[in-house]
Amino acid sequence: LLHYTANAYAAWSNSIAWNSADSAPGADPDGDGLSNLAEYALGGDPLKADPSRRPLPGVATNRLTLTFERVADPGLIYSVRA
Repeated sequence: LLHYTANAYAAWSNSIAWNSADSAPGADPDGDGLSNLAEYALGGDPLKADPSRRPLPGVATNRLTLTFERVADPGLIYSVRA
């Protein structure tokens, strides 16, 4: 689950040449299963499918782990829901 400030997302979104693609935070114009907001948060390209951007689940010391790259935006809050 991602929480974000609209200004940071809007600045990122304005830098993309969307052409006719849907730029809404919940849209997935490249069809890779990651919303535009997730693409932003994970440093992906919303117009190019890239499965390597998905968080990778794992187990360490009998605990679930998620490994992913993230953008340096203090307005983003990453949280996991079960």
